[in-house]
Amino acid sequence: MGGLDGALLGYTPWTIRVRCTPDAGTAIAEALARRPDTYWVHLLSGGTEISCFAQSPDTVLLEKLPRTGRVLAMTAHSLLHGFALPDGWQGLA
Repeated sequence: MGGLDGALLGYTPWTIRVRCTPDAGTAIAEALARRPDTYWVHLLSGGTEISCFAQSPDTVLLEKLPRTGRVLAMTAHSLLHGFALPDGWQGLA
């Protein structure tokens, strides 16, 4: 399995944090994990928060996610620089 260098395609990398209702965390995290533009999805804070990374040429995910009924809040930050990229990863010491 390989990884896509989205920067070469003009994609913007995002780190996203989603706060949702207690009954929705697992379902939303699973839906995010199935998306081709989303990777590294983690369920946090007793299942009410999700942290994930995405890379996309547009902002469709950022526009759709806050409109989901069980999403209470969302923050998204564009990543300016990655320090542990696949070609620089040395593995665990």
